[in-house]
Amino acid sequence: MGSIRKVIPVVVVCIVILAVVVTAITYYSTRASYEETPKEAELIVHDVKINRRTHSLTGVVVENNSTASLSVAQLNLMKVQGRIVLCKLDLSPPIEIALGEVKTIDFSCPKLDPEGADYEVVVITTRGTLTSYIFPYPFEAGRPSQ
Repeated sequence: MGSIRKVIPVVVVCIVILAVVVTAITYYSTRASYEETPKEAELIVHDVKINRRTHSLTGVVVENNSTASLSVAQLNLMKVQGRIVLCKLDLSPPIEIALGEVKTIDFSCPKLDPEGADYEVVVITTRGTLTSYIFPYPFEAGRPSQ
């Protein structure tokens, strides 16, 4: 019985160290994958839709300025401080955006901090390119309410 009590703290410490290592690997691999992905200059995120009562993201407004239609395959919401992915939406089937079209893509994420933080919406196309949009929440004074 005494030897088990000596082993338990060692096991707990090993689990904590393993959790820290896994978290660090996840953080750096997510950060690296976004930084290495080619940017989609022709797909523009104009704005985000926010429900201020529930502190949740409800949509992303995008415009296709390319010479052909584009398809959006995935949306991610990240907290800029720490590059933490809060919400991820895989779109199946992908959402097609025609040339010159402005479209609001529904994206529900109920995790915005009412105390304030900066967020980044990352839009990934079926071509494997991405575009992003950084916004503060709560919004700065003078910004129209969503």
